[in-house]
Amino acid sequence: MLAHFGEPFSKEQCNRTCDNCSRGSEFAHLDCTQCAASLLRGLQSFSERFTRKQLANIVLGNLSAAV
Repeated sequence: MLAHFGEPFSKEQCNRTCDNCSRGSEFAHLDCTQCAASLLRGLQSFSERFTRKQLANIVLGNLSAAV
């Protein structure tokens, strides 16, 4: 998230105090542009039948009665 907002980060400066470093997780940078564009194109076809809140729940995988 820091990189997204243009803030530098180094593990050396963190001293293992943040959640990312203390968990020892490895993270990879992925370009999800094509997947996001496909998802948005798909959602456009449903936009007349569902509310924005329902569409958000569908994308998030929430299994509510409305979905």
